[in-house]
Amino acid sequence: PEQWVVVPLNQLFMLATGILVLLMGLRLFDRRVALLGTSIYFLSDTVWRTAIAGGPLALLTFWACLAAYTALVATSREREQAETIQWLPYYAVSVLAAIAAVYTAYSGTVVLCMLMLYYAFAFSRRGWFFALLLLAAFGVALAPWIYRNMLVSGRPFGLAPFMALRESRLFAGDTLTRTLAPSFKWTDALTYLHIKWMTNVRAFYDGGLRTLGEGVLPALFLATFFYRFVRHHVHIFRWALLLALFVLVVIVGFFGQKAATLTVILWPAIILYGSAFFFLLLERLRLGVQILRIGVISILVLLQALPLIFSLLPPRSVLPYPPYFPPFIYHVAGLLEPTEVLCTDMPWATAWYGNRTSIEMPTSLSDFYEINDYITPVSGLYMTTVSRDLPFVSQLLTGPYRTWHPIMMGRLTADFPLPHGFHLKDADQLFFTGRPRWQPKP
Repeated sequence: PEQWVVVPLNQLFMLATGILVLLMGLRLFDRRVALLGTSIYFLSDTVWRTAIAGGPLALLTFWACLAAYTALVATSREREQAETIQWLPYYAVSVLAAIAAVYTAYSGTVVLCMLMLYYAFAFSRRGWFFALLLLAAFGVALAPWIYRNMLVSGRPFGLAPFMALRESRLFAGDTLTRTLAPSFKWTDALTYLHIKWMTNVRAFYDGGLRTLGEGVLPALFLATFFYRFVRHHVHIFRWALLLALFVLVVIVGFFGQKAATLTVILWPAIILYGSAFFFLLLERLRLGVQILRIGVISILVLLQALPLIFSLLPPRSVLPYPPYFPPFIYHVAGLLEPTEVLCTDMPWATAWYGNRTSIEMPTSLSDFYEINDYITPVSGLYMTTVSRDLPFVSQLLTGPYRTWHPIMMGRLTADFPLPHGFHLKDADQLFFTGRPRWQPKP
């Protein structure tokens, strides 16, 4: 499915985003900046990695660019005192795109914050009214999703807010999601959240925040804040981007470095502002010979394309094993009936490749017994190197997974419900089930 549906769709959204980058460049600056920015966008290693990753970032970036471009058109025409019918549809599309971004991922709130600040100051009159109208439309549109979450989980945003406690000192690693009934005091949680936030923000500042992409354009983008653009919407939109970046830093602080990949949704705008500042510096050089100007521009494009070039050069990428090897997942999932449940330490992979209802393997064996006895019968247990490669002493011998250590070593207790099993890949992986399903039926 990822080869024939997900990746092609992501590449389609990438191409559509490239068109929006061109249109944004023409709206914000001029033809030179638009063409250079679009070229660099399609030569960006960040863009292509996002397009083939299979996650929601390609779609989220498309919604962000669509919201930004339509907002730029709406405010520009409104300041030109055009008829309401000439700019109001663009405003409506930007609102819908912002809502779609949040429906794609909660982190799409970055787009909402960016648009609210932009509308508040970019309109010639009643800017705050249109900003608050955007917020009201967002609340109305999100109400059905919140209602659905209340029906399913009893919480307006499900487990998403609790994921801030993951990988904190209160729940090390992935123990939060692998604990059946986690318990904690909110006073302790707030203390550990503060520590986690400070640690993550410091790491983000030392890494992702300083790059915001690749090449020299992020540095040129940051340098634009020491320069005032003449056109009002260009100036205001840059500060809206800064607010989005600030919100992004807050999100990364709570949810870790994985959330730092959200800088991708700001990358197209960063390319355009960086390209515009590059041309500004190029004009200051006063290169009279046209071939010199072309040479300098070519050097910039080459510097931006180098990460993609290095990615395409040998050595080739190898299979993502450990732990992912689809044939193993096909095999163990195929031993179960479609209605049976599989417990594993990477349920996202078995649900995707194996098409089986999958439960994440809990931290303790007692939680596994409770799931099997009182929630749903477990027909298979699939252990991969996600668990078997854990540190021996700190995790398996004395740590949170110590009750699983005898099972991993093949020392099954008399009451263990899945007594039959076999190894895969030189004992790298284990599969247990209630009966020897691999024997032919009589």
